[in-house]
Amino acid sequence: MSAIQRFGFEGVHYTLENGVKIVNFDKLNADNASDFNQIVNSIDPSLDQTPPTPDMKAADDQRKVVQAERAKVSKADISVGLNSATALKISPQLDKQIQDLKSKIIIGREPITAWDDFVAKLKTNPDFVKMTEEMTEAYHKREGK
Repeated sequence: MSAIQRFGFEGVHYTLENGVKIVNFDKLNADNASDFNQIVNSIDPSLDQTPPTPDMKAADDQRKVVQAERAKVSKADISVGLNSATALKISPQLDKQIQDLKSKIIIGREPITAWDDFVAKLKTNPDFVKMTEEMTEAYHKREGK
């Protein structure tokens, strides 16, 4: 999937020249082959190849520098792949409340202390507590604890 998103199909979206895939981005975009960015990681090291132009090589070199810097401070999201029936029920509304409060704090309609108040209320919210317990149980099950 990553290869299709990044290059498309040989003979349709790219040609091979000296082992390098030369992508016709207009055709790739017209066919929506690159629209899978929500389900695959387009920065897949196994798909790296020598960029065909100096400008593309410079951009690729810069991307690698950025990735290396991010790797120094990035932490994996341990919740990825965990399931909670309660989370499915409350997450949409909870996500909206979080975004709304963040926006209000940023534009000055709420003080920063509103965040602490929100978190304190969540800790006593029965649905949030249940979701946390379900996620913890799923994590322990996955990790064999």
